[in-house]
Amino acid sequence: MLLQFGQDNYARVIAKRIVANRPINTTLQLVSIILTTKGDIKGIPRKHPATKTFQALRIAVNNELEELSAGLTNVCSQMVEGGKLAVITFHSLERNMVIERFPKAQLIHPTEEELAQNRRSRSAVLHAITIDGP
Repeated sequence: MLLQFGQDNYARVIAKRIVANRPINTTLQLVSIILTTKGDIKGIPRKHPATKTFQALRIAVNNELEELSAGLTNVCSQMVEGGKLAVITFHSLERNMVIERFPKAQLIHPTEEELAQNRRSRSAVLHAITIDGP
């Protein structure tokens, strides 16, 4: 799960350390295990070292990829020619699903101004889609 959904190079080692340190009762305990596993990260990391692990857990617990797939299938069956759809994705697994379904989607990334106001928007991509005729 950590490797598939988190796409983290440290996934296998983190998973082994999680098992070795059970029970883990708080997110801070989990973060500590991840930080210890990844060791010293040189410079200022773009993301917190635990981001990918928490992403993997969230995706699995919320069944996010299956929900997105079902949502895209439902919306596709309801759309008519000229219809417009906007989908915001936050990581490559979601992004790939949307692009596969809508290869002509226009991709809009946050502007520098938006990034300055909201650093968390850095991973968001807006997919703007207009449904073509038959």
